[in-house]
Amino acid sequence: MNSTTQRDKMRELVRRFGADPERVVREYAAAEDRGEVRRGSNLRGTPSDSYARALYADGLRKGWF
Repeated sequence: MNSTTQRDKMRELVRRFGADPERVVREYAAAEDRGEVRRGSNLRGTPSDSYARALYADGLRKGWF
């Protein structure tokens, strides 16, 4: 399976849906659920939508997209 990195997938979605952050989060969570992007671990059992929201916020805060 060819897996996209988390940041690459989030960047792609921000380019496509940047004006709609909730759509970006939904699309990322769906991609993770489909197995298109994988987390290194999920020890806390964080749902994909919560993780996507945190990843989006991290991207904004750190400026990587």
